[in-house]
Amino acid sequence: MIHIRGKISTMSQVNLDALIPREDLEIIDESNSNSPSGVNNIAISTLRKGELFIESLRKPEFQRGTWEWSPEKVYNLVKSFTDGDLIPAIILWRGQGNNFVIDGSHRLSALIGWVNDDYGIGNISTPVFGDTSEHKTKSNQAKKLIEDNIGSYQDILWAAQNPDKALPHRKEIAKRLSTLAIVLQWVPGNASKAEASFFKINEAASPLDGTEKRLLKARNKPMAIAARAIIRSGSGHKYWGKFSSANKAQIEDLASVINKWLFDPKLETPLKTMDIALAGKSYSQITQELILNVVNFSNGIKIVDASRIKKTEEFPEHNTLDDNSDGLETINYLVNTKRMLSNITGTLACSLGLHSAIYFYSKQGRYQVTAFMAILLLIKEYEQQDKLLKFTMVRKDFEEFIWKHKALVNQSTTVWGSGAKGYVNLKKLFNFIVDALIDKQDEETIIRKLDESEEYNFFKAGVRELNPKKQKDFSTESKSEVFMREGVKATLRCSICGGYLHRNSMTIDHDLEKNKGGIGNADNGHLAHPYCNSVKEKLKSIGFIK
Repeated sequence: MIHIRGKISTMSQVNLDALIPREDLEIIDESNSNSPSGVNNIAISTLRKGELFIESLRKPEFQRGTWEWSPEKVYNLVKSFTDGDLIPAIILWRGQGNNFVIDGSHRLSALIGWVNDDYGIGNISTPVFGDTSEHKTKSNQAKKLIEDNIGSYQDILWAAQNPDKALPHRKEIAKRLSTLAIVLQWVPGNASKAEASFFKINEAASPLDGTEKRLLKARNKPMAIAARAIIRSGSGHKYWGKFSSANKAQIEDLASVINKWLFDPKLETPLKTMDIALAGKSYSQITQELILNVVNFSNGIKIVDASRIKKTEEFPEHNTLDDNSDGLETINYLVNTKRMLSNITGTLACSLGLHSAIYFYSKQGRYQVTAFMAILLLIKEYEQQDKLLKFTMVRKDFEEFIWKHKALVNQSTTVWGSGAKGYVNLKKLFNFIVDALIDKQDEETIIRKLDESEEYNFFKAGVRELNPKKQKDFSTESKSEVFMREGVKATLRCSICGGYLHRNSMTIDHDLEKNKGGIGNADNGHLAHPYCNSVKEKLKSIGFIK
């Protein structure tokens, strides 16, 4: 076991994706059969920015994102290398002057990060992804672990030059470093062979999950490009780089807006604000699947459980016939996705402005993907059925019900699962509650009817989502629960429907309308959801508000 000096809390991934640039293998002549390079190992010094080897490195554009390692895992890889432990070989393919990483991009990127002092924030990464707080937090944790327990690469070089002044452990590392090498293996053949090798390796040793495989196999399809653009907020590797400048700019603008709607403000735990991101963390294990499902759903493509599909050809998006050669279909997919999401967030008149903490998180601050997708399905159904006005009239009571009975989502997921079946069934359950409220049934009656229903009698009211722990210190989840409990009391409400307001979806409503002489001073204004503001006159006409 590796001893780590200092206590660093476990957290999510370090973004190393910019350290090796991407390039499309398909631009390379398929008839070109490459012989393996004669180089079987390289020194760590060849990974310094500006050295010939690192400048020749590329990741195939189908390569998975290099952002899946925690700070501890990045540290452990660097520690293993500096200790002289065995590290599996990096597998490369040589094509037209570049060395493409077929396997080992995380291992190689961790070492590149160490040598160049860039763990997602640095001279290589920042120009690509920016200096976001999320990247900075993860980067600083990895940097601290490595510098406290190993030393920076510059520290080790200094120790080699000043052995009399260096710390003992750094001096020992400096002695070993000159003899340590990164082992390389080479894939022979053309670009098709390189791609086939990638999938064979990653389906055997370090399996691709279903969503990764879907995105990689359908990488030229509009939904895959749209999903990747949203995940990256229109930055990083340009999977849409083949399109015209105008179409690229439109893709990047749309993706940036959608990303902001979904992931701004950044989610940090324990929670210290009720205004949290609609879709959880922008870099997490669930992000890719969530975004791909949202894109597919918004464009009429069936949502499926990737883990249950055995063959790539069975994925619903794999055999779509959309012509995406000019990028117009990608733009169309993004426009449809933006339109769908505008029903639940943003300030367009159609936006219900759903409060993410109320709808999509547990009381301990855990993001609930199933709830998000179920609500997306529900609101689309209500839009098609012209039922949004009725929903608005019972929205306050519905939100208070699902807030009070947060365990409902966890209990339903236990029964139906967290995949496509779970989304659909939870949507039906939410609709059951909404219909009961429209029929003016009270909470007690609704709970009794749930209990009497064969379909919904799994729900046990009053049961906590998580059993209380007996530890004396507050955990991250318990801290979040305390804040959520107190924070909801002070959360702003819509002056029209009484539902909760999120900072991303507020409008100022005139008490006395402008066409009736109302003026724009503070005394004549209240906060409202955009949709509520847009249907205010209809609500007045049916007597819901005065």
